[in-house]
Amino acid sequence: MTDYTKTTDFRAKDYLPSGEPDKVVTGGELDTEFNNIATAIATKANAPSGGGTALVENPDDAQSLTKSWGQAVVALSDGATVSIDASLGNVFTWTIAGSRTLSFPTNLKAGQEIFIIITTSGASRTITYDSGWYKPTGISVQPNALTGKIAVLRARANADATRLYIVHFYDDYVAA
Repeated sequence: MTDYTKTTDFRAKDYLPSGEPDKVVTGGELDTEFNNIATAIATKANAPSGGGTALVENPDDAQSLTKSWGQAVVALSDGATVSIDASLGNVFTWTIAGSRTLSFPTNLKAGQEIFIIITTSGASRTITYDSGWYKPTGISVQPNALTGKIAVLRARANADATRLYIVHFYDDYVAA
């Protein structure tokens, strides 16, 4: 593993008197610095499999947030088959206008949790889940048939992102 160490002390150049030839920053000095940075990043980018130290590591102690934060909410396009690109976010909205097939998400990451907020548009709706979706035995994962009812599907990917386990399917939300 290589850590980045500056080759040129640019700050020291700032203090040299005007007209001093060493005060000028050369293209060669910049190239050297950029190459050193690129090398340092490359040795850490794929860690730990690359043998280095990860750029961001999980802390050993519990962490807390001091400010609120949110996530992008991505609208799914309704159609006979509904696709999810899991790289776009973790929270999705979907207004279901008929019986549909829900595809297994593309770009899913190991352990990723997704939420789908489903709003019904009337009549009975059935969701068929593509291969890779798993639900608890005896649990319904179908939305309420009434117009404007809201269901929330929560699912988590397994360790190699080949399965999505439906953790909860909350049905029949109404305004409080």
